Amino acid sequence: MKRIKRIKRIKTEGVLTYPGSWIILQCDLETTMYYQWWLAHHGIKVNLPIWKSHISVVRGEDLPNPAPWGRYEGNKVDFSYQISDIWWNGSYWWINIRSSRLEEIRSELGLDPQPKYKFHWTIGKEYERRLGCRFGSQCYRE
Repeated sequence: MKRIKRIKRIKTEGVLTYPGSWIILQCDLETTMYYQWWLAHHGIKVNLPIWKSHISVVRGEDLPNPAPWGRYEGNKVDFSYQISDIWWNGSYWWINIRSSRLEEIRSELGLDPQPKYKFHWTIGKEYERRLGCRFGSQCYRE
């Protein structure tokens, strides 16, 4: 048998929205629900985030160049992730993502291409843990 050394990245897309002073990439809700089910299967329950299945692009930051604000409302943006790249900081669960287009949008606004908290697909905030994290040390990385 051939051993798989690296898990391929999955490519998908979301839709840009501009609620207030934020830019949010709305993502596939079914994928978020799958990860919530998977965590619940391991005794960890999480709440659905306020913006449901999403990636935060701009989080109310001061914009050095506000002129392009709202320009991409409703546009689809591609991103990629690895299915096993799940993270936890003691409260929140997420999957790191990559998107050169999201970096370009931030740069147009005069911001650093990557936000303070690197691009990630939010799964939810933990509110109950019954069995502890049984599926490996990766879930304890910060």
